Amino acid sequence: MFLSLDFLYVPCGDVDDAAARLVEQLGAELVWKVRGMGTVVACVRPSAEGPLLLLSGHLAGEAPILVYRVADHADAVAQLRAAGLHVRTLEIPHGPCSSFEAGGQRLAVYELVRPATISPAALTRRERSAGSLPPRVPAPARPHVVGALRPDHVVRAARRRLHLEVVAVGERVAGRGLVRRARALV
Repeated sequence: MFLSLDFLYVPCGDVDDAAARLVEQLGAELVWKVRGMGTVVACVRPSAEGPLLLLSGHLAGEAPILVYRVADHADAVAQLRAAGLHVRTLEIPHGPCSSFEAGGQRLAVYELVRPATISPAALTRRERSAGSLPPRVPAPARPHVVGALRPDHVVRAARRRLHLEVVAVGERVAGRGLVRRARALV
């Protein structure tokens, strides 16, 4: 059922401090950080391969949520429900996502239906060198969310007056121009 573990969605009391420490002390890469609607979420790449860390100021509990990519969200949810699991569905920038608990663990599955939401900085070094989406993503697929912020997302959010502030975006994602534009629109 699972294609890959793409994200560790981690509850965090002080996202700014945790992200700074991971970058400064462990050499992790800050992919992006967004402050809005009373919370902060930062995406950090601790290594060239493996899942991204999503540090979240609003996530309840102490345990992280392991977020797996699946080829077919509807099929995965049907299998989970058939197994007797309570599934909660939501939408993330990359596509449909459903969270559930199994074996005492918090888990989620998502289907990558909007690949354009994947920024170059959110891809692994291997994926970037290939020059395309990773082969594990069935075409047409979508990227994971939580990992990228496109300029039109900021514009759309600003037009809806969600008071979204882009705090930090990796230079390869959008550069300083996006940050200035986002703050001016919000």
